[in-house]
Amino acid sequence: MTDLRSMYPDDVPASAPASAPHAGQSDRQPDRTERVLYPEEHSTGATQPQRPEKRAAASDEEPAALSYEDSASFDDTTAKSFFNQAALAALQEDDRERSAELDQAGKALVADMKDAGTPSSVFNEALAAYNESASDGFTQEQRDEMAEATMKELQASYGSTFESDLNAARALIADLDKLTPGLIDSLEATNAGNSPRLIKAAIAEAKRRGYGR
Repeated sequence: MTDLRSMYPDDVPASAPASAPHAGQSDRQPDRTERVLYPEEHSTGATQPQRPEKRAAASDEEPAALSYEDSASFDDTTAKSFFNQAALAALQEDDRERSAELDQAGKALVADMKDAGTPSSVFNEALAAYNESASDGFTQEQRDEMAEATMKELQASYGSTFESDLNAARALIADLDKLTPGLIDSLEATNAGNSPRLIKAAIAEAKRRGYGR
């Protein structure tokens, strides 16, 4: 099983670039109360992620529905760098199996984004948000406070559609976890699943793909 928590080894080599996943990853499982982006239970079955149907926007207020990028135009430079750095860090720790898993996880996610017509800028934003927020240095109290603050920010941002938008993002993440098992565990362990920036990116992509309709 590919566990993306392995992107955060206890000692990332000094040569790892700043954009590589953070060091000091812990295997501690946080309480359910601190989780915002993912549902209470998640499956690691083999179901494939949902694909968007290319369609016209329902209104002028739905520009994201028209945002599709041909796979040939998808710029995977940032994504390759992100996962290559993580795989290299594992390799430098002489963990070849983990390095290979990370390499495959990156390829699988890029292939999914291309297949779904996801603009590379959208995927890059999600990776940047993950890298910005991922850390295992928070106390349980801090995690709970962040989760509460994130929920309030999302409620203020999305108003009456808050619940449905968040559920759409959760469904997308659950599907991607089936593609790269360990994704949700990584979001939990690093607290990245409480990042408003990451959640908003997930909501936008989920709605673009047609989740929640």
